[in-house]
Amino acid sequence: MHPSRDPHFAARHIEIDRPRRGGAHRRRTLLGSRHHPSPVSLRVPGRRSHAVNSATAFWRRRRTSSCGKLNPRFTAHSSSRRFLSPTPEHTVTTDRPNLLGLTPEELSDALGVHFRERGEPAFRSRQVARWLYEGDVRSVGDMTDLPLAERKALSGAFRVEEPEIDTVSISRDGTAKHLWELSGGEVVESVLIPAGRRLTLCISSQAGCALACRFCATGWSGFGRQLSPAEIVAQYRASARWARENGLGAVSNVVFMGMGEPLANRKAVFPALTILNRGYSLGARRITVSTVGVLPGIKALAERREQFRLALSLHAPTSELRRELIPLDQLYPIDQLMTALEEFNIGGVRRVTFEYTMILV
Repeated sequence: MHPSRDPHFAARHIEIDRPRRGGAHRRRTLLGSRHHPSPVSLRVPGRRSHAVNSATAFWRRRRTSSCGKLNPRFTAHSSSRRFLSPTPEHTVTTDRPNLLGLTPEELSDALGVHFRERGEPAFRSRQVARWLYEGDVRSVGDMTDLPLAERKALSGAFRVEEPEIDTVSISRDGTAKHLWELSGGEVVESVLIPAGRRLTLCISSQAGCALACRFCATGWSGFGRQLSPAEIVAQYRASARWARENGLGAVSNVVFMGMGEPLANRKAVFPALTILNRGYSLGARRITVSTVGVLPGIKALAERREQFRLALSLHAPTSELRRELIPLDQLYPIDQLMTALEEFNIGGVRRVTFEYTMILV
């Protein structure tokens, strides 16, 4: 059934008119649905939102390309642990570092060297940091308290780059879903979820996913590549800006529950956690990392001193049933995960949430 004929469908038409790379223009009309794949929704088989279908169709097209290295119908016995760590071919790089992807310490070091070599005072680094974390600039050229010559020099050495909004879907309850087009042409999702005084942002950590959980559209779409720290942080910056401009207020919580398995991309997710917490002053207890059970990642997160929250996608009471839904359970069964969660929450300081899929029939 077309969304416009579905009696349960309620959404706004969003038109986006922006230039393509290369100069051409396009206009996209999107129908959004209230059946959004977010932590507060129930996914009903056969009734996904138009935006979900857009992203899913994109990754189904990508499965036969050189980017999709892993079979989306992944089973643990037919694969190795290769999907649990990033590889160079799955990361977009450039000669100019994206300032959004540097932790506060890395930012201070890199800018310190840059300005010192140019004979500039040390406070220039702090000026740039304030623009990034408080001024919400979208380019180095917007840092207007830097001399013009320094802005030009800084632009030649670094960049500030965010993904472009591909489409926006807004449901009746105010939930707003964004599809972001990355520099390599991949598309990822983020979702803004208003609930009372809270505004939660659900962000993606990978383009696609290799874990092939039976209930997850992203998993069935296949794996594209790992996101960089900058691409993760940019989702927060751009979504927070959109929320302010559209009257939703400030983002109060961030959950890594979008596309991808966060703990399978620790090389990018862990720096992003640091940037959100120490750079953008988002409290660690307001940031939740969701995982289907990547045991080494849970242990690594437990070793961090910050009190980030953890959510485990459980979805079954026993490993026998769970591995039918989540193939990764064959590597890391429930009993091992429960032991790791007890160690994660020693002293009862760190909150652990259990996620369970509910299917209406």
